Amino acid sequence: MKHEYTEGCTCTALSINDIDVNDLPIEEIRKAVIELILQIEDKEELIWEWRSLMTSIGHYEDLGHCDTCGDHISNYTVNIE
Repeated sequence: MKHEYTEGCTCTALSINDIDVNDLPIEEIRKAVIELILQIEDKEELIWEWRSLMTSIGHYEDLGHCDTCGDHISNYTVNIE
């Protein structure tokens, strides 16, 4: 399965086997995303991608900020049943 992403100027495109993802059914896109994730061998990279998914699809909750260091605290939750 060939995954290709092109970006820059007006040339943004994401395709699987030379088919634009917008022309694919959602199940084919899911399969492709899972296949990409299965290619990741590095633990830190896999965790980074997981965090990216959590912030993208998770339910966001603003927990305020830390009075000690000033950091903003956010929580993202995904419930899978």
